[in-house]
Amino acid sequence: DTDAQAGCNVIVEISYADDLWMQLTAFKGTAETPATTDVNDASSTAGDAYLILTDSATGDFDIPGRKWFVLDGTVANSESVRTQSNANPDTVTLCQDTLKSHVDTTPVWDRVDEWIISIPFGAAYVRVLINNTDANAGVHFHSFISLVTAVPG
Repeated sequence: DTDAQAGCNVIVEISYADDLWMQLTAFKGTAETPATTDVNDASSTAGDAYLILTDSATGDFDIPGRKWFVLDGTVANSESVRTQSNANPDTVTLCQDTLKSHVDTTPVWDRVDEWIISIPFGAAYVRVLINNTDANAGVHFHSFISLVTAVPG
């Protein structure tokens, strides 16, 4: 939805034993009105270093370093990308090649938030709870753990 997003509540919990959860941190995600445009490239395929948009000047698609979301039907067909540079007419060079192919008129949204949260070494389990309090604004989340195998001394 192109209405203002009120921001989601993000709660990270850890457990040192099965089913003994405690809150590690909680915060509210970005609240803003997202901008949207479409893919305008009938030949877009996985591995492309760029995406051609209908209007890359809409929102923040043309801002170097900005991460944005390509919503291709289902989440499984979608991906987030990051702007490296923008050239007219509306060709956005990406920091990393696309992982998927995207058809013409696939919507893109100029908002992807990333949060890095340090988990204590002794935690046996971690979970992320998302409370989207804004029913008219859909959100998609991906959580993962980056394993630390050694601490530099």
